[in-house]
Amino acid sequence: MAIKEFEGAHGTTLNKYAEIKKTGFFRYSGLAGYGIYFWIGIHCISLAKEWCICNKKIKMSDCVVIIANIKVDDVNYLDLETLEMKDSIYRLIIKLKLDINDKDKKAKLYDSFIKDIEKMINNEIHVYQIRLPAPKKSTYPYEIIGTPFCCVVRNNKCIFNIRQIKCLEV
Repeated sequence: MAIKEFEGAHGTTLNKYAEIKKTGFFRYSGLAGYGIYFWIGIHCISLAKEWCICNKKIKMSDCVVIIANIKVDDVNYLDLETLEMKDSIYRLIIKLKLDINDKDKKAKLYDSFIKDIEKMINNEIHVYQIRLPAPKKSTYPYEIIGTPFCCVVRNNKCIFNIRQIKCLEV
C-alpha cells in the first residue's frame, strides 16, 4: 500500500492551538464538508495566515499558523480535482437542483458525495484534496495558477508532527 504525504497549514488562534495540542483537532463543517482543513503547497503558510486574519477577524498577535504532516494510505485518499470527480459532483448538483450559493447545502453535498464514494468502494475516506477559494484580499496568484489546494482531513490519526508559527513571524 502506498502512502500519500502532505505538509499543510491551518490558521487559528493561540488559544485554539493550545486546545489542539491537548485534545487534538476538532472537525467542523467547512466549504467542502466535514473535516479539518489544511492549505497545501508552496503558499500554504501565507494562505493559513490570511484565512485566520480575514475570516476570523482576530488580532495579528493572537493568530498562529499550525504546520502539520498529513499521511494517508492511498486507499483512504480521494482527489476531488479529477475530471471524473468534478463531473460526478456536477451531476449530483443537477440531480438535487442545489442552490450553489447556499454554503450549508454545499457542505452537505460534499459530505453526501464522500459517503456515497465510501459505500461504493467499501472503504473510508480519511483525507480528500480539493481546491478552495483563497481568503479575501489574498496575495495568492490565482489568476495564474488557479485556486489553491486544500486537504480535508476526516481522521485525526492522519495528522502528525504538529507545530506552530506566530503570524507576526511569517
